[in-house]
Amino acid sequence: MRNSGSQKKQHWNIATATVTLIAAVYGIAHTAGDLELRERVGLSVLSGFLAVGGCYLLLSLHSYIGTTRTRLDKEDKHAWLRGTPVLFALVSVILFSAVVVIYFLVFAYFLKAGS
Repeated sequence: MRNSGSQKKQHWNIATATVTLIAAVYGIAHTAGDLELRERVGLSVLSGFLAVGGCYLLLSLHSYIGTTRTRLDKEDKHAWLRGTPVLFALVSVILFSAVVVIYFLVFAYFLKAGS
């Protein structure tokens, strides 16, 4: 497959961009100082949307690569499965970064308020 390398590289580009945007949300919240709960919840929702969007793009791209491989080789029954460990690792990194940001935005607020 001629464009396989560039398509695979897009996995990394999507994951890097998504994690960077999620980190930027945390950076904005951190620099803004004391935010109200509704602002923290809004930024958490934004982080969640970014994570879901990034995961969707990764899965779409992976599906496209699998479809392309199947078209090129009709005998390949496991075309979609190749590369899934890397896909799952990238999805895990995105979800983990979103969970950490949401934790520090919302749940740490309640810990701080309780003490």
